[in-house]
Amino acid sequence: MRTSILAVLFTDIEGFTERTGRQSHEQNERMLRLYAALLVPVFRAFEGRLVKTIGDSFLVVFRSSTKAVLCGVAIQDRLWEYNCKVSEETQMHVRVAINIGEVRVYKGDVFGEPVNIASRLEGIAKPGEVLFTEAVYSTMNKAEIPAEDLGQRNLRGITDRVRVYNVPPDECRLRAEPAEGGPPYGNFGLMRAGKLPPADPSRLSFGIGIAAALRAANSSLVAAGRASVPHLRRAREKAAVLALAWLERVRWRVENGIARLKALPLRWQLAFAGTIVALLAGAGILLARSGAVHADRAARSTKQSRSEASRHYEQGKLDEQQGSFKAAANDYAAAARQGDKHALGRLLAMTRNPSCPARSAAATALGELGDPAAVPPLELLSRSNFADEGRDSVFGAFFGCSSRRRARHALEKLRSQR
Repeated sequence: MRTSILAVLFTDIEGFTERTGRQSHEQNERMLRLYAALLVPVFRAFEGRLVKTIGDSFLVVFRSSTKAVLCGVAIQDRLWEYNCKVSEETQMHVRVAINIGEVRVYKGDVFGEPVNIASRLEGIAKPGEVLFTEAVYSTMNKAEIPAEDLGQRNLRGITDRVRVYNVPPDECRLRAEPAEGGPPYGNFGLMRAGKLPPADPSRLSFGIGIAAALRAANSSLVAAGRASVPHLRRAREKAAVLALAWLERVRWRVENGIARLKALPLRWQLAFAGTIVALLAGAGILLARSGAVHADRAARSTKQSRSEASRHYEQGKLDEQQGSFKAAANDYAAAARQGDKHALGRLLAMTRNPSCPARSAAATALGELGDPAAVPPLELLSRSNFADEGRDSVFGAFFGCSSRRRARHALEKLRSQR
């Protein structure tokens, strides 16, 4: 897990819960796909990364707070353009809220107080508004974006009051000088977004149908490839890595190409869709044929690794019984690196051994191993008070045994590796 300073943007549709209650499942799914087709190109235009969707809510992160606010303004004008072309009951009115701060990034998702504040701020925003916090105001380009101070607000679940700002539509319109009766922010953000697919309901609906067909073909290819080579990722052979990387590139390119596809003429869309489906089907056949060969190699390699891990594990148990705790810890660590979970369990158990040399050897090995599962036992050991514990100092390390000190060193090493 790493940390990064990012601007966090939340959007959601006004009255979404009520609408889903009176619409069919297919209608709700179509509405959400239209919603994504309208907003995702805007996120990309301002270098935003869509982290996840939570029902009708989008969580997007940006490295620039200025681009995050401009993206929020562009979203409102783009939805206004779409709403002008559809009936009132199918219009979409969206709230936008933005915060910035240091977030934790893990497997593509983001966590932390800045995310919570942005989520709570979105809860007090009105449809059509773009709200942001004082942290965003302090870091954005104030000369480029107008802002209106709305004062400090109480946000649910947040201890301190948060100063909130709004992007005033009238000020944006004055700067953009749009035609009379135009979008609420006068295309103040959209003019900076470059070329986007038109917000045309009929074209978007057709593009969604093409996208669904491509996603289905792409999912079938990925599933077939992974099913035919189940051991490739474990084996870490060059062919396996290349095959899986290729699958991920295909997935990304299909998703990335969908937004561009919607802007093409109808005949080009049909031709493109047919070509892609044929290519994916051919690639799936080739991958399935080659998968059997690599799977056999992977199985043999995996069997050999398990045998080696078992040998280290058994040797570690023998060393531990004989009191050779350092050798035992090294053997357990070697087995754990090769995927033996029992070996890792033995190392964790050694941190509670009544013998200080055993605890010290286990702490050192766990620090070198780098497994996050070792953090709680090491933290407990660093605060323990065993009867045979030596002085908890540099001198204690030389003239006695201090497993607490070894545990602290191991924790420092583990945290530096994150």
